[in-house]
Amino acid sequence: MKTLKKQAPIDAWVDNTLAANGRLENRRVIATVESVCNLRCEHCYWSHNIGKARKINWDEPVKTLKSLSVPLFFAGRILNETSARFLRTVIEQNATPELGIVDNGLTILDYPEFFPRYSSINISIDGWKQDHDKQRGRSGLFDIALETLLELHRLGLDPVVSSAISPITVGNWQKFEEILTEHNIPMSATLVWDLPETAKRGTAVFASESKIREAFELLVTGMPKLINLYSLDHVRILSEQLAQFSWKQGEGGDCLTTTLHNGTIILYRPVSVVSVVELDLEWDGVFYTPPTYGLKHNSNAVPQGFFAKVQEQRNAEFELWSHIAPNIKPN
Repeated sequence: MKTLKKQAPIDAWVDNTLAANGRLENRRVIATVESVCNLRCEHCYWSHNIGKARKINWDEPVKTLKSLSVPLFFAGRILNETSARFLRTVIEQNATPELGIVDNGLTILDYPEFFPRYSSINISIDGWKQDHDKQRGRSGLFDIALETLLELHRLGLDPVVSSAISPITVGNWQKFEEILTEHNIPMSATLVWDLPETAKRGTAVFASESKIREAFELLVTGMPKLINLYSLDHVRILSEQLAQFSWKQGEGGDCLTTTLHNGTIILYRPVSVVSVVELDLEWDGVFYTPPTYGLKHNSNAVPQGFFAKVQEQRNAEFELWSHIAPNIKPN
């Protein structure tokens, strides 16, 4: 797999060189090595229970991962014996410099062998009790996930709550933040994005621009947290609010960033950048580019039109951000 010249991806985005070489720059791999799931989340961007055949022997994909020498983020869909075999292969072959995980709180405690290996642990909790359970499609899940979170905290593993705010979870959001503050648990949050499968269900997608602005205001005025923005539609809707902040290029990274007076950090990760720097390793053992623009391709055979889409997306992103943060300029 080829790489771009050694320029930070966000700098290439600003300088309009992101798609110039027609090559990927592999900076991280997201692994989803199981096609089934133990939940039916309303906001999930996958279809429910895909149930496709999975890779049995992970030696070759892990060898490719090792050759990339990039961080690996394990995203499931669930941590079970199948995915544990994958992680054991990764560890045995020393295939990644960093291993992070996001888990729904149901199975991570069943595999303590991996605890010393995790560089980051995210437990998905999307809101207060009944709201989280409704969004995740399982009664009683909030209590299980919270207890898992607190146990990891007691073990000194510094877990982070990973949250997706939606019309389902927004109503009791302040109560949700209060319990995290009480236990000194940090949060990473994002607005649910209306990707195709999520939009098809409809229940977790905000119905109006005003509701998106209200939800964002809840995030920025609550407990200090990390807020991730991806959707260009969200950026457009929030442009007046975002223009109030002082933005800069993330140093050596793939995002624009700002820090608020209460300590909250907001990161905007352009989809055009994500599509160039990130690879998805899926249950068939193949590395794909992320399914942005409705396109997903084997990363070893990215078609010519892919980078034209990257360029088109970058231009739309930069045009909007040139008004939000006019200090962000090409060199």
